[in-house]
Amino acid sequence: MNPTIFVSSEQVSHDNIALLIKRLREDGFHVIHSPLNPLDGEDARWENWYNWENLDASGLETEIGQADLFIVGVTSGWDGSTWMMMELEAAGRRLESGQLKALLYYSPGMAPREIPMAKRYLTDRLPDDLNEALKVIKNRFAAVNLRRF
Repeated sequence: MNPTIFVSSEQVSHDNIALLIKRLREDGFHVIHSPLNPLDGEDARWENWYNWENLDASGLETEIGQADLFIVGVTSGWDGSTWMMMELEAAGRRLESGQLKALLYYSPGMAPREIPMAKRYLTDRLPDDLNEALKVIKNRFAAVNLRRF
């Protein structure tokens, strides 16, 4: 069974993030990701991404709930997005309860600003070089699969 990775980014169409998603899929990972930023185009998932009457039934919780590993793809607007903080909070809860195996972040050429939520969870940075980042991710999944048995 191929591991599932959720890539959280406010700009999944950004060159670095789109290439990360593409390469993860080429390497056999099942990848789901944040909806497309409305400034970049339409994404039908926005209709149910937030379910204010029952947050546990929201698209956000459902999709993140499928992930074995969560990767934050940091772009220039990431730290100003309430939507990104909600995704990070959902992943953080899953990580702390043991439902998520790892929470990593990928931010080639930039560092996230000091945000309390981000500082708490964004402690495991992937290398800027995409090939090196992919090696780290594969090694993480190898370690996770060994612990399952």
